[in-house]
Parts: sequence; C-alpha cells; structure tokens
Amino acid sequence: MVKIDVYVMIHNEELMLPYFLRHYKQYAQRIFAFEDESTDRSREILEAEPSVTILEVREHGIQELHWINELWPMYEKFSRGVADWVIQVDCDEFVYYPDLLSLLAREREVGVQVLTTEGYTMVADGMPTTQGQIYEEFKMGLPDRLSGKSCVFDPDIYLRFAPGRHSLKGLTDYTIRDYHSGLKMLHYRYLGEQYFEERDKRNHVRGIMVSGKDTPYSRDIRHMQPDRTRGVRLDWYDQHKSEAKNVVD
Repeated sequence: MVKIDVYVMIHNEELMLPYFLRHYKQYAQRIFAFEDESTDRSREILEAEPSVTILEVREHGIQELHWINELWPMYEKFSRGVADWVIQVDCDEFVYYPDLLSLLAREREVGVQVLTTEGYTMVADGMPTTQGQIYEEFKMGLPDRLSGKSCVFDPDIYLRFAPGRHSLKGLTDYTIRDYHSGLKMLHYRYLGEQYFEERDKRNHVRGIMVSGKDTPYSRDIRHMQPDRTRGVRLDWYDQHKSEAKNVVD
C-alpha cells in the first residue's frame, strides 16, 4: 500500500475543510495542518479528525517566506523515511485522479520522484450541498496554469518551492513527470460571488497583517496571466463561467 502524507495551511476554512478532509482521507495515512489562528470552527473540525496532526504557526498572516522556508520543509521531519509520497496543498486544492493510489504506485515503481498536476479553476454558483465528494457535485472548470503545481513528491528528496508554490527551486537530478501523468489539480476558487469575495477580503486582511499597509479592499485588482484564465476577479467569473467544461469525468 502506498503511504501518503498531506500538508495544508488552514485559516478560517470551516466551509471547505469537510470536503478537503473527505477527499484526502481516502488516500492519506496522515494529514498535517498548519493552523493559523482560525476564528471559525476550523480548529474544532481538525481536532475531531484522528488522522490530522495540528502544527502551530509562529508567524501569522500571509507569510510566504516563512511558509516556504520553515513550514513546507517540515516534510523532512515528519515524512522522510515514513511516507512514499507527500502532497502539499491549500484547503481549496484537490489533487484528483480516478485511481490515485494505483497511479502513485506505478510512478514510484519506475523511479519518478516529483509529479506535476494539470491545473483547473473550478466554477460553480454556490457552495456544495453533497455529503459526498465536492467534485461529484461540481465538475466544471477551466484550464488554469497557476493551479498546476509540482506538489506531489517523494519525501526522501530535497525540494523547496518559490513563493506561491507555483514553481520549484533548488531541484536537481530528479525525475519530474509532467502533467501527462494524468494528475489534475481541481482548484475550487469560484463557488459563487459571496464565497469568493469573503475569502478574498479575508486574504486581504491577512496580507495587511504582514505588510502593515492598510490599503482598502478592491474586488477589481487584476490577476491576469498569459492564458487569461483568471482576469479581473469577479468580472472574470461572470464573463467566463459559461465556458467551463466537465474536467472530472
């Protein structure tokens, strides 16, 4: 049996967290959660799950350098020599493949040590209601280059991320299997306007905690990328959600 450890950053994720746990508990022997001063029920949900180990965060807010230099590398302490694979994700990121365990076993057998996901921004008009998996209810998405990350890897290697975890640094002499492995990253960012804007505002406040710049929130800040899969926040959502395709079946 392939042994998988999952690492995730958590701050006020009580809406998404049950779906995250439901998905990754299918595969992971352990889930390590960096819990960053949640004020909702996130910590309570984590504490009720036997497979979860809560790891405390020393520097709060969106501290990218602290995360990539001190938190994400903790896989070396907890997973090296114990797990076959590590998955490092955010709470709204679902690494998906119909038979994930078999795929990871095959890739490990042929010596692959890092797997890159094919990214999709998932879109829906509201929060999920299913008691099953979120991707059983919400299957529609658009290609998203930034959501495709090399976030599945062998913990025996030395691996570090660049800020945002969109790319790797310090990686040499390892076999990287690109998106043709078939792994998909289902990134559930757009679950209706209310959910997206509340999450966006929360991240804005957490950014102020770090920068000290009390700038007003704006829903129109641009996050354009070359393949035009994000655009202008909620304007993009309204304009392009009808173009989404079923990326699950």
